[in-house]
Amino acid sequence: MAKVNITQYDATAANNTDIDSVNIGEGCPPSGINNAIRELMAHLADLNAGNVALGTIKVDNLQLDANAITSTDTNGDIAITPNGTGDVVLDGLKFPQADGTANHFLKTDGSAQLSFAQVDTASIAADAIDGTKIADDAIDSEHYTDGSIDTAHISDNAITLAKMASGTDGNIISFDASGNPVAVATGSAGQILTSAGAGAPPTFATPAGGGGTEFIASSGAISNAASVTFTQFDASKYDHYAFYFQHVTPVNDNVILFGYHSTDGGSSFDTTSGDYSGNTNDYTGFQVSAQAGNVGSEANEFGVTGIAHLIAPHLAAFTTMVTVGIATQDTEGDIIPAIRSNGGTIARLAAEDTDAIKFAFSAGNIESGEITMFGIVNS
Repeated sequence: MAKVNITQYDATAANNTDIDSVNIGEGCPPSGINNAIRELMAHLADLNAGNVALGTIKVDNLQLDANAITSTDTNGDIAITPNGTGDVVLDGLKFPQADGTANHFLKTDGSAQLSFAQVDTASIAADAIDGTKIADDAIDSEHYTDGSIDTAHISDNAITLAKMASGTDGNIISFDASGNPVAVATGSAGQILTSAGAGAPPTFATPAGGGGTEFIASSGAISNAASVTFTQFDASKYDHYAFYFQHVTPVNDNVILFGYHSTDGGSSFDTTSGDYSGNTNDYTGFQVSAQAGNVGSEANEFGVTGIAHLIAPHLAAFTTMVTVGIATQDTEGDIIPAIRSNGGTIARLAAEDTDAIKFAFSAGNIESGEITMFGIVNS
């Protein structure tokens, strides 16, 4: 078959006996050589003009075969480098002439020019990022729109005390007429929470009237103490005071329980005989109990029990103590009533303000028992 173009040439030289039907076999006429060279030049011109396509072209380590350009050396790169300021253009797209910054991506300007760019919001389509593309615990409060979190997105019982804003000690959370939360200001000691009716939050207020009894202080369990002192007098809150004696037992027998008044907050106490009086008798203090034997620390001796009232000690007038049901119980179970000769009432014979009181036996310590102080609220 006549070899009409270069793609039909044979790699075995002996098989090439013609060029486009011009005989170049052994013994061909001399004119065949001239004509063959002319035909070869024509074939090369067709190849150069693109009229004939070669099957495979190899240049060094680069091979062009059909629609593929491959490197023939092991793991070889293929480098495309234009001259000067020329561009690498693939399928009409011009590639950047320099590398971009780390983590940048290729971006087109819509006019076939590619460039490296950083991912920004303009490069992300609306609603393109869903929950699967957001890491857990990756969104903080700066990314929330103000007011975007509503009650539907807060689980029941999800807000703990630690998540509430700090407030003032003693304030109470309530609701105003509009149904909005509001803090009720802390009241004063002894005040009570008072309703203002519908449409207004409650407030703390002083209870109307007076005369009620309030606990003030207790000695606690007494254990071999020389005395018990109370300094919690407050004329702004209380008119009178009541002291409850529960089995206040002396170490010694044949002693009397006294109360001694102070005008300097308990730094000193008046124990002078004649400064206290009851039924024209002089005393060294407010006599709480009668003198009785066998009321000390032996078995079945239960000491002094009952109530003593201190009347208006804040007034610059005689201060009076009135005992009520004060009695002592001895080993024989006998109940020995309080002061027989004065009706249970003794006054401090000085127009002074009493602001502290001390209870002690006429001799020896208080072995056991408890004394409790109550205030009678101002009327």
